[in-house]
Amino acid sequence: MKGFLAGLGLGLGLGVLFAPKSGQELRDAVSDKAGELADAREKYERVRDRAGAGVSSIRAQAEGEERTGT
Repeated sequence: MKGFLAGLGLGLGLGVLFAPKSGQELRDAVSDKAGELADAREKYERVRDRAGAGVSSIRAQAEGEERTGT
């Protein structure tokens, strides 16, 4: 997933650099994209943490059932 995000960031950066825009428009676009990437990373980390907690919960439940024989 890190490789995907790195590639996405690189692609967006190159696209913005070669786009025909003024300096201020370019800086605004880079700033906006950086904010979007930061938001996407935060969402990814929240989902990853939630999934990890869910897996841990299921694992603990399965181990409890295994011990009790149900």
